[in-house]
This record gives sequence, C-alpha cells and structure tokens, in this order.
Amino acid sequence: MDNTFLDNLEFLERHIRENPDEFWNAHIDDGKIILLTICKVHGYMYEFASKKLKADKDIIETALSSCGEILEKVPLIYRFNPYYVNLAVCNNGLALRFAPWVLQNDKDIVLKACNNNGKAFLYASKMLKNDKDVAYIACKTYEKAVYYFGDDLINDKNFMDKLRAENKKIAEYMDKNNELIK
Repeated sequence: MDNTFLDNLEFLERHIRENPDEFWNAHIDDGKIILLTICKVHGYMYEFASKKLKADKDIIETALSSCGEILEKVPLIYRFNPYYVNLAVCNNGLALRFAPWVLQNDKDIVLKACNNNGKAFLYASKMLKNDKDVAYIACKTYEKAVYYFGDDLINDKNFMDKLRAENKKIAEYMDKNNELIK
C-alpha cells in the first residue's frame, strides 16, 4: 500500500465519499488497514465502508471509540451489546439515544453516558430518571436535567435541596422554574 495515500486523510476521505464502491473494490486486500487508520481519527467514515468491512468487529470498535454517534449505523447485534454501547457513550454520551431501551435502563451505561454529557439523561429509562446517582451526575454538566427528573426525585425534598445547595446554576434554574419543584 502506498503510504503517501494514507498520509493525506482528507484526500482519502473525499475519494471514499465520492466513489465508495470503486474505492473498496480497488483496495479489497488492504481496505481494513485503510479504514482502521481513518476510523482512529474520523470514526464517522465507518458509514462509507463496504458491507464486509461494516461487519468487522475491529472496525466497529475503532469507529465507536472515536465517534459514538456511529452506534446508529452499526448492525443491531452490536447495538444490543453492552461493550459496544459503552464504547459509544464514553466517546459521546448522546449516543445513548441509539441504544436499545434495555441498555437505556442499564445504570452503568447511563452513568457513563451522563458523565460524558449530562444531556444523555434525556435518553435514560423512566426508572433511571428517578435514580439519584444518575440524576446527580447528569446535573453536573447539564443543570436543565432537573426538568426531566422523574416524580420520585422531584418530590424528594432532601435530594432537591442537596442539588440546590451544591450547584448555583441548578438553584437558579430551579428558582426560575419553580413549578417543577413541589
């Protein structure tokens, strides 16, 4: 394989986007190496892979590690696998929206997603929207998560007072939207 081809990722990406079938047919033997190299930097390029390469575990893992949103594009069997969903949400918490409901109800996965991006709380299961640990982590980076709390949390005066005391922005948000807080 010509190394100068790999050195110019922009050219390579443009060529793949414009003629994906032609590219992968011409590089059938070294396609995996090329795609792994690209996906380490630009995981979204997974979308332009051949069908065979889209089913490759190494490529899926590499793409999800650098671009969590690709979870939407991977085969369903990987979206139901906690390992691959963890890779995605650790890269981008909002990838939780592409996870099946059973994994949106997995506390470990949802905690990782919310730790990465508090807005991921929007995609948590109803049960986890009442979980103090998940809600607390989500509010660290997204104070408006309080708006999506389940009724059990909203009615938990001690928890709500703790949030208010620890985070000035959350307290301001709660004061402005006091119809939320009973």
